[in-house]
Amino acid sequence: MRFSPDRAIQIIFCQLECLAKNINYIIVWDFITPFVFYNSQFKRLLVADSGHGSNSEYRLRQNKMASTIMHESMDIEDQPIQETPGGISSSLQEQIYATIYGQCIGDAVGIMTKHMGRETAKQIFQRNGILEYNQQISDTYKIPLQSGDWTDNSDQMILMLQSLIDNRGQINPNDFASKLYNWVKHGFKELGDKHDHGIDKTVVKILMDDQFTQHPHKVAEKAWKSSCMAGTNSCLTRTSILGIHEWKNTEQVEQNVSNICRTTHCDPVCVATSILIAVAISLMLQKNSKIYKDDELNVDALAAHIYSCAKKYLPSKQCEQLNQYLRCTELSKLHLQQEGDDDFKCLGAGLWALKQHDFLNAIAQIVLSGGQAHTNGAVAGALLGCKLGQRKDIPEKWLRLKHIEWLAGNIERFLAMLEIYRSPRPRSHQHEEMISTHNKRLNIRGRKPPPENRGNMIGVGGTARHQSIVAVDTFSRAQTSQQICATLYGQCIGDAIGLLTENMTKDEAEFHYSRKLPIEYKHKVDDKHRGRWAEGDWTNESDQMFLIMQSLIDNNGEIIPHDFAKRMVYWKQHGFPDLKDTCGLGIGKTTLTLLCDPHFIAAPLKVAETLWRYRNKTDAPNGGVMRTSVLGVNDWWDTNVVMMNARTLCMTTHFDPRCQASAVAVSVAISLMLQKKFYDGVHYDIPKLVEATYEYACGCLETKQQKEELKWYMNCTDLDKLNIDEQDVSGYTFTCMGVGFWALRQKDFKNALTEIVMRGGSADSNGAVAGALLGCKLGDVRWFPESWLRLKHRTWLDDKLHRLLEMMNRRYETVMKQKHTSSE
Repeated sequence: MRFSPDRAIQIIFCQLECLAKNINYIIVWDFITPFVFYNSQFKRLLVADSGHGSNSEYRLRQNKMASTIMHESMDIEDQPIQETPGGISSSLQEQIYATIYGQCIGDAVGIMTKHMGRETAKQIFQRNGILEYNQQISDTYKIPLQSGDWTDNSDQMILMLQSLIDNRGQINPNDFASKLYNWVKHGFKELGDKHDHGIDKTVVKILMDDQFTQHPHKVAEKAWKSSCMAGTNSCLTRTSILGIHEWKNTEQVEQNVSNICRTTHCDPVCVATSILIAVAISLMLQKNSKIYKDDELNVDALAAHIYSCAKKYLPSKQCEQLNQYLRCTELSKLHLQQEGDDDFKCLGAGLWALKQHDFLNAIAQIVLSGGQAHTNGAVAGALLGCKLGQRKDIPEKWLRLKHIEWLAGNIERFLAMLEIYRSPRPRSHQHEEMISTHNKRLNIRGRKPPPENRGNMIGVGGTARHQSIVAVDTFSRAQTSQQICATLYGQCIGDAIGLLTENMTKDEAEFHYSRKLPIEYKHKVDDKHRGRWAEGDWTNESDQMFLIMQSLIDNNGEIIPHDFAKRMVYWKQHGFPDLKDTCGLGIGKTTLTLLCDPHFIAAPLKVAETLWRYRNKTDAPNGGVMRTSVLGVNDWWDTNVVMMNARTLCMTTHFDPRCQASAVAVSVAISLMLQKKFYDGVHYDIPKLVEATYEYACGCLETKQQKEELKWYMNCTDLDKLNIDEQDVSGYTFTCMGVGFWALRQKDFKNALTEIVMRGGSADSNGAVAGALLGCKLGDVRWFPESWLRLKHRTWLDDKLHRLLEMMNRRYETVMKQKHTSSE
């Protein structure tokens, strides 16, 4: 559903200072009363009047009225905490952010005094007051790092986080070893690294073994036994993320940490200390009754609990030594500046930090003690961040890390993975169970390696039809490429032809176009709304699809929410300059509200969830499903990945479970058709295809009522029953999705799209989804009317498709090589 862009007024708190200067957008509400979205954390107030057309006038409210509205509005921070659709509460998400941010900040601040003596560190830094990133002293070690950058401690933690994402929550030591090896050679290329930052000699020696990526445990054990040297503390910080990963199950946390730690460090002290840090984090996330009383953390009880864990891994003498560090109440007695017992000292510093209540003072004291300050700071920052549980307890200046947006994007992807693959909800509601049930129906057992008939171009192969990841045969390369083009052309055509009747009733559409059938781009009524687009141009539905496509191309097929968010904000302000746009047109009210939020780029999922909760969890427009077709194309050979990607990108702007289910349904249906599932060589078995798609989509939903509603819309065979021109339902996400699945049952592209468009309503959104699904089913643009193929920017579209297919080809080859290596 689209709204007229014009001006927006952003009023900071109650001062009603107009910040908009000829900005081409407007927040539109469905009634004359102003829409007010107040967030106490950001101290801001957004006010706008309703209206359609570029000539709408908007009134500034008086201070008194705005103040009254503001105080009557709901304070987001004061809302009771409720479970999100994936089972992770907003308070738990905030605690996870605080833990990871705390580690990276402790690491980045700590590097300033690494290897310094205590007196030297204090002499240089303490006189300046608070430690600042720009105070960093350049020396031999710190030259590769810029102000506010973290070190290898947090790099390795992020490698572990990315490995969990890429393996859908599964622990894969070989994958982590490969990532570690590549990182040592190149660093994170997207951050401008040329190599690792500060990897220790123990790890370097192990990485030099040519068997490391295939057999990391054996290589690490061999290195440890041959050197008879105690391990370093570099593995302590990488495993903090594993305390979050399976936080409900401390026994599993122990196993996972041991598994990952031993990829490079087999010294029992290293393994045990890493386990204790991760277990401490998991217990705090659980709010375990053994260590909490009246919602207050009992650090002594926590120390006693993790000490009991240590007895399973360490001899009695080392346990006694560890106990002394755990019980230490004075930081100076840890002798952090001296060499020796680095693992125990690091853990001791972390436990000492837990007894503090001020993040700044605690980390500053540890860092000013010198020694292994970056590692001690990282562990202490993670533990204290987890205890405090909110980012607002961390100094704002320290939150300005060099790569904070990149870090936030990785955390969002990690949280999305937890929502889908590691949800703590009852078993019957988990996505894994749903996926397992569906795979059994298709005779899939687990994640088998792909068959041997690999091609080097995207497509679908005969025997691969019953694999979870589909391989390619040479014969079907061109066919699949044509089918992808038909899918995305179908979206753009449905969008462009739908513009002709958008926001009209069925009667209005018939009045304007019934005598002009068959309907063509040139028939477009030149009113205030439609006059903003040229003949044959698509609208914001396809614009946003192209934003996703460009993000995928530039990031080699990876989903990065904050990158997409950044592109959305730029597009809102400028449109596509190469198409001579001046701004993004037709942006819906939900999306536009989010794009106006200053925190949207850094944390789009969090901002989207906050708005959804503010609107009492009732806001479910079609803005997420209308752009999702390209996510059914990207990684189409792995339906589970398609499902996760569609859900994640939907949640960047549309957090409601129904929006997520709609996006998953459309994307998965496209993925299954590209895989030739339920295809006999001539026709698709649409009922079976819809049934399989429903199994994926319903996993996004919580209630039986929502699941029944989803099934009804997906199986509706009477277009009239969808009432797509009625104002109350025309922009509803299930309506748009339902129209798409109705179109999937049709045989003629032109007739199907004409029937949809001539009913008005959100015709461009409905046309985009219907065009993509029916286009994918038909498989070739030759089934489309020639006149409809003459889109305004067809050459531009072809160039984007070419780049997308090239990227997917490279990505597919990489996936197949990795699977082949794993199978061997």
